[in-house]
Amino acid sequence: MSVLVTQIPHEVRAILLPRYLLFGHFKAVLHLDTTGRLALEMTRRRSSRISIRPHESSQRVESLVLGKLGEKNLFLIQGRNTVLKGLVLTHADFVSRFRQKVPDGTVLNFGLSGDVGPINIGQEADAKLVDVLICWLVDGKPFIKDIPFAWLMGNAGLLNENDPSATADSDFYSSLFSSIQYVITSGYEKLGPDTKRKTYEVYSAFLTRVERELKNSFRLTAADERTFHQLLEKYRFFMYPQAISIESEVSIDGYKADFCIRIDSHDIVFVEIEPPQCKPFIASSASARLEGALQQVRSWKEVNENKEDFGDKRVNYWILIGLLEDMTEGEKTSLERFNKGAADTTIRTYDQIIGNVQFTKRLLDKLKE
Repeated sequence: MSVLVTQIPHEVRAILLPRYLLFGHFKAVLHLDTTGRLALEMTRRRSSRISIRPHESSQRVESLVLGKLGEKNLFLIQGRNTVLKGLVLTHADFVSRFRQKVPDGTVLNFGLSGDVGPINIGQEADAKLVDVLICWLVDGKPFIKDIPFAWLMGNAGLLNENDPSATADSDFYSSLFSSIQYVITSGYEKLGPDTKRKTYEVYSAFLTRVERELKNSFRLTAADERTFHQLLEKYRFFMYPQAISIESEVSIDGYKADFCIRIDSHDIVFVEIEPPQCKPFIASSASARLEGALQQVRSWKEVNENKEDFGDKRVNYWILIGLLEDMTEGEKTSLERFNKGAADTTIRTYDQIIGNVQFTKRLLDKLKE
């Protein structure tokens, strides 16, 4: 029996849902095994609506979702909120026989042979898999499975302790995960004529809260860069809402970019952040914080220009610093002049993050009309 979670209006999905849930409609299977372990698996199978089908099994959920649970496993997950994203998981026996079936990308190859599996979930642990491909041998036969999204838990009780906003890729998706949590733990609400209105109301209220939190943090908090990095990591969707992906703390050959934004298949942006209370310019001169950020970007560019990884992709750099309300007209002019003259480096203020929240709110309000 299918359990209805919610019917997200089609025109709102591109604004509200993470990319791995952007299928016209999708199905999910809720696996519960005899050990009490739980797995929620989203699939790309089409459905008339967003639905969850419960499934009880004597097999461990790792076998149900990943094909196999071995005596030894590539990953033993013992902690909370583990995320595996954009990976190919395989092992020596599979590669020795079916190397041609392993695609390019970030491949994790388990070197052991024999009775091995991809993942073992500890009783007090949970893990989310996003865009993961399994290439494994199961009973001597190739097992290849594309997993858009799966959430595995060591025991069903963890879900009741779970804060949905901490487990979603961003707090922005917490309403969706709250609905899933409600279905699993408390029952469900049937779809009715008010569903669309309620969907808008939930997201409208959430966007208002996000805007208020960001404004208060940017304008009232005097803190170091790390504090604002954590806040932006929580709400990274709003750094560039149309992006394919936004990753935090990306390595650049010994250096580390605060964020990497993949805008589309051709454009990548590396982001260096400085606190919002720091000005980019003092009168017509670059501030010490901006000079430090520019030196960091120059180091990244030096490394990236010698790499062949990007092919025909366009690579740009952003420095996020300051608020317009703290700048004089002359300092704003210096900022505009810099951005006009720089080929691939742009200085952005935190006003643009708030602006992206307000833009999303306007889109939502327009759709309500």
